[in-house]
Amino acid sequence: MCDSKTRTSNSRFMSRGIYVWRRRTCPRCHSVFTTHENVDMKRSHRVQDTDGKLDQFVREKLFLSIYESLRHRQEAISDASGITDTTISKILAEKRLIIPKDRIVEITSSVLRRFDRAAYIRYISMNKF
Repeated sequence: MCDSKTRTSNSRFMSRGIYVWRRRTCPRCHSVFTTHENVDMKRSHRVQDTDGKLDQFVREKLFLSIYESLRHRQEAISDASGITDTTISKILAEKRLIIPKDRIVEITSSVLRRFDRAAYIRYISMNKF
């Protein structure tokens, strides 16, 4: 590739709308390559506590809280990863840059309730409103 500006020839949302797959082409050297892009929520989104304090959105924090509720499952890590992605896609669908922490808990518990009732109960007991 010659470092000139590329154009997107194809683009698709992947993994529940969290990632974007793009096929790019260089008009000068005709190189074709693929990129996988995702929203940097740490920089673009904020979580608002009940006292009004704003913090960065940290995917790992969400993942760990979900993982803790799923520890009884044999595939807890992969299940937590999938539930985290689903939760993030629902958060992104709301198109809000400032997300109340209570709303994150509400969305996450809703996803968990449909997936595993025991995990849902454990999650809401650890994340009371």
